[in-house]
Amino acid sequence: EAGCRGIITNLVLRLDTKVFSPEDELIKLSTQSEEIFFLGRGRVVVIVPTIAFGDKPQEKTLEMGEFFGEIGVLMEAKRTATVKALTFCTTASINKENFTDLLDIHPSLYYTLLQSMGRYEDIWIPHAQQLIKSIPYFVGLRLFETMAIMFSCVKKQY
Repeated sequence: EAGCRGIITNLVLRLDTKVFSPEDELIKLSTQSEEIFFLGRGRVVVIVPTIAFGDKPQEKTLEMGEFFGEIGVLMEAKRTATVKALTFCTTASINKENFTDLLDIHPSLYYTLLQSMGRYEDIWIPHAQQLIKSIPYFVGLRLFETMAIMFSCVKKQY
């Protein structure tokens, strides 16, 4: 618990507050990842493109207390989704530089966030995990390790 308080204290000291109006794009697909957002008030929709051409994108609504944008910052990848405000929103955000400093102080946070990425319901995640584990070298990997491999592959745009 003392470690958790330390992480929270160090995080709060590095946060910036931002306000968004309905329809504002907080994150745009394929742009450079510069910050992680924590939703303080309001609702946003995360729009993830599907693999198959012509399929309707997946959408998930996030509400107060949820966070987003961590994939791109953790994996140094471009954004994997677009996030739009559905209502007026207040967010706290931490930029990549401050987040890297936070990870230097609390390295366990990296693995905690990697494991949290398993909460995403993207249809390509199970397929990508199965593909990774089909390689004999990677058979025994844990969830967060396959997630790290998967999202590190997002860096390149082909």
